[in-house]
Amino acid sequence: MRFYRPPLISRLLYREAIFTTGKNDKSVCLSFDDGPHPATTPVLMEILNRYGIKALFFLNGEAAEKYPYLVKEIKNCGHIIGNHGYKHINGFRSTFTEYIENVNRGAIGTSDKLFRPPYGKITFRQYRYLSKRYKIIMWDLMGYDFDEKLGSGEVIGIITRKSRPGSIIVLHDKPSANATAVLEEAIKALRNRGFSFSLPEFEV
Repeated sequence: MRFYRPPLISRLLYREAIFTTGKNDKSVCLSFDDGPHPATTPVLMEILNRYGIKALFFLNGEAAEKYPYLVKEIKNCGHIIGNHGYKHINGFRSTFTEYIENVNRGAIGTSDKLFRPPYGKITFRQYRYLSKRYKIIMWDLMGYDFDEKLGSGEVIGIITRKSRPGSIIVLHDKPSANATAVLEEAIKALRNRGFSFSLPEFEV
């Protein structure tokens, strides 16, 4: 079963986390997890730049350490970088210390201000501790571009049909996902529905 939006309990527990852009207009925000990667990051940025869209890139510290020139390029293009942990670990299956250390290590090459929990799975204790240092950014719509059972057209359909004003949309910056194949058509489809693109209202 696919869950396109975080469960209501997440919004109740993580009250200070950001799930939407916080704007009243018909805008959405594009975000990309798990990068950077030389096979996908430049393609995504080229498309975004062509359409004049700024996005959120939540980077794995390990990948950022391996490809620092891509981190620099993302910043130079005006996109916002966030921390997605050094390794992509599940907060529900990690000890408190292990999880916190992974997040803080990931911050070194990414961001010490913005954090998105891998899988969206973070315990309340982990959240309470990390929210004192980081702005926690969740999402409103999961595009499922990583699902091998879905073709590009189906992913575009999910994004087009389920986006709503304020949605923060998640796609993935890695070769095993098909964000590079769906991004341009998704942008066109959303614009045809009257959506614009903007970043959430928070201070970096």
